[in-house]
Amino acid sequence: MVSKNKKLNLKDKYQYLTRDMAWEPTYQDKKDIFPEEDFEGIKITDWSQWEDPFRLTMDAYWKYQAEKEKKLYAIFDAFAQNNGHQNISDARYVNALKLFISGISPLEHAAFQGYSKVGRQFSGAGARVACQMQAIDELRHSQTQQHAMSHYNKHFNGLHDGAHMHDRVWFLSVPKSFFDDARSAGPFEFLTAISFSFEYVLTNLLFVPFMSGAAYNGDMATVTFGFSAQSDEARHMTLGLEVIKFILEQHEDNVPIVQRWIDKWFWRGFRLLSLVSMMMDYMLPNKVMSWAEAWEVYYEQNGGALFKDLERYGIRPPKYQDVANDAKHHLSHQLWTTFYQYCQATNFHTWIPEKEEMDWMSEKYPDTFDKYYRPRYEYLAKEAAAGRRFYNNTLRSCAKCVRSRPFSPRKMTQPCSAIGRSNTRANAITSALTAAATSSSTSRRSTYRPGCRCTRFTRATVKARISRPWCRSITTSTSARTISTTLDRPTKNTGCRSKAGSLRTRTRTPPDIDSGVARWPPAPGNTPHNTTR
Repeated sequence: MVSKNKKLNLKDKYQYLTRDMAWEPTYQDKKDIFPEEDFEGIKITDWSQWEDPFRLTMDAYWKYQAEKEKKLYAIFDAFAQNNGHQNISDARYVNALKLFISGISPLEHAAFQGYSKVGRQFSGAGARVACQMQAIDELRHSQTQQHAMSHYNKHFNGLHDGAHMHDRVWFLSVPKSFFDDARSAGPFEFLTAISFSFEYVLTNLLFVPFMSGAAYNGDMATVTFGFSAQSDEARHMTLGLEVIKFILEQHEDNVPIVQRWIDKWFWRGFRLLSLVSMMMDYMLPNKVMSWAEAWEVYYEQNGGALFKDLERYGIRPPKYQDVANDAKHHLSHQLWTTFYQYCQATNFHTWIPEKEEMDWMSEKYPDTFDKYYRPRYEYLAKEAAAGRRFYNNTLRSCAKCVRSRPFSPRKMTQPCSAIGRSNTRANAITSALTAAATSSSTSRRSTYRPGCRCTRFTRATVKARISRPWCRSITTSTSARTISTTLDRPTKNTGCRSKAGSLRTRTRTPPDIDSGVARWPPAPGNTPHNTTR
């Protein structure tokens, strides 16, 4: 009698179609096949302890995603056929889409490239399969985000060249450098940076406010994309937690390495998400919640519980989380004022908030907004009404995260230098901290070029000049309240395509308000030609 083959359960089927398809090499050494696995000093004793977070075979994955694709694109078609763009709350909302498609969507494609690369570097089959699954997810997200917003490109300008902007606009070097540096690191640091620090710890601060904001403002195409990606993001968060626990459980020597990575990538992720803070508080006509409220819910509460759970592995909270927690009261306001001054060099519009919006911010930020930021906006509104809409041409920025620094309390900007490069004179000048070797000692190479004239708006030092003849430098005398700006001529072999600059110096007198509140208007005649927005 012939017995029928017993049907495999899902666990066994998954085992056969993933891990059992791997093999032990016989005529090549594993260190030659996976040369980067030992690069960072991470010690893995048993890859079989890896718990697969996705639990999907490839055939099941494609069936699952195909069903979601059918529903997603049916809604996209209905949105376009019914002129859904006319149902948004206000045309100003489209600026949030411009920010997203140039600042966030390219990161999805960068993550796809990163996971495709590091998946080849692990000798464990479980980790390779997980990276393969997430790489496909990230590519899909990049495509669906662009498709969700493509309808707006037919009716609004500024949405057609997000990838082009991503590589060139000064403030977009923040997200670009985040993923470029993560991809150029070793495989375990990449997973710590992206899967854990970004996907698990901080991703809710990106997707939940943005998709909720889309719903509040009538953008059903973006909302639908958010729902479609939600299940994927849940798997990605599971992978991030599994990665960190797996590494920590393998060997005690991994703990200090992972702790340094968490300190570094938490801060860089926090600075990247400052773009979201500005979007939430200023770009959404119908607001969901303030950035301070979102930070309290999605990081202080959720993140606090996470790191309390990781205490048993010897992991403490990120080194600069107290600075980030304090910054929630200032971040969005400082950024919006910065972008208001430099909107001639951005890919979206800026404006002075209306009185009702400022009253809302006074309610959400009772300790800071009326004290520091309302006077600034009232002054700028008065100047604009008089025909002197303020544009600035010089920007002192952080050398690591490229965020404007003039108005920040000193301790809010010190960590960038502390977890930045140790071989840059600007760091020694702008920071009193001594932990400057953290990033450079754990990263193999950096794709970030400080001081290049191509990033004209973002390279500056205080009371000293970076020793590069083609860079902009700013010297500030706080006692005299003067600002001198020098734009040097580039040398022949700089690799920059920008034209030689000219020397100019100007002295400006501040208005009678707090010096930490406003950047002073330029003298008449110094405003850019494209003063209309």
